[in-house]
Amino acid sequence: MASSIGAGTTFSVFLPVLKTKKLSVEDESESDLSKIETTSAESHVSMELQKIDIDDQAAENSRTVLVVDDEEELRIALRSGLEQSGYIVLEASNGITGLACLDQNDGGVDVIVADLIMPLMNGVEFVERVQAAYPSVKVMFISGASNMSILDTSEFDDPIPLLKKPFQLTTLVRRVGELLTSTS
Repeated sequence: MASSIGAGTTFSVFLPVLKTKKLSVEDESESDLSKIETTSAESHVSMELQKIDIDDQAAENSRTVLVVDDEEELRIALRSGLEQSGYIVLEASNGITGLACLDQNDGGVDVIVADLIMPLMNGVEFVERVQAAYPSVKVMFISGASNMSILDTSEFDDPIPLLKKPFQLTTLVRRVGELLTSTS
């Protein structure tokens, strides 16, 4: 921010750039799909972003999703895809900031998509704390880890869905929608 008397105030906003390894556009007769592949230290995620008429979907999906994952590029890609599907998306880089985000929004989150393996607080501990404070919030785990023993120590009342990386973004959007319409 820069300000000077008589000249006004200038705000500079710096937004993160999604770094992609490969970007290609496929022209299909039914729909226009873009494929984005992003590589991180732990996983390789391939996602399809389908162009959606936001005005039609927004009224149906105007629900809030909190994405909690320590991989910034993945969070950005998930946010973009979920927002294109009409969801309001909040993001956090770990369980501690995820809890702070929930508190800041008075638990006004409909679904949490949380990575299992994160620094500072793993996904299981994060979800246990979420369920204690906000029992109505629905949760789904995502993980690229091959060893799922972390789930063996959890004591959740209801099973929590797990989506294994790599996954298609359309699969995540569908699973979030299913979670929102489920009764448990």
